[in-house]
Amino acid sequence: MIWTFTYQNGEQYYNRIHLYFNGLIAVSLFPFAMVYLELDRGTANERLLSDTTSLTLSFGAPLLIAVLILFAFKGYRKKISKVAQLSSLRGKLDVYFESSMKKYLLLSAAALLTVLCLYGTYNAIFIVVYVFVLIAFSLGRPTLKMIGQDCQLDKDEMRILEDKLPIH
Repeated sequence: MIWTFTYQNGEQYYNRIHLYFNGLIAVSLFPFAMVYLELDRGTANERLLSDTTSLTLSFGAPLLIAVLILFAFKGYRKKISKVAQLSSLRGKLDVYFESSMKKYLLLSAAALLTVLCLYGTYNAIFIVVYVFVLIAFSLGRPTLKMIGQDCQLDKDEMRILEDKLPIH
């Protein structure tokens, strides 16, 4: 697996996945805030793109971003469905982590594309699109409940995660 990391208990696992999740949101949040504040203050320079390119991007980019979000969640569902075949808690958590990271990277790409489009066009539609990307991120936020449901954990496995017991 590409996305492996070491962890001894549920707390270490949860903290790491949550750190990556929040970090990938932050990657696009800072540039978005910079462009948004520039627009809000009225200090934005002339658009980078021509009117025709800007108009084309304003219609095409939201569709591409929606496709990225769709692929993020469909790919995640496809990968996580294989977790039922695994018997070890560590194996299930590793599959969850790997599939979640791919989902978060695609969502992050969608967010960055949105920021780039906003910067290039100064079209407010991309502010709305960015909010939808953040909503998609929030729907995929890792919680203990979601980890338990998606990994199909039994009560004993959930207890190991919740009580911060060692994971073997």
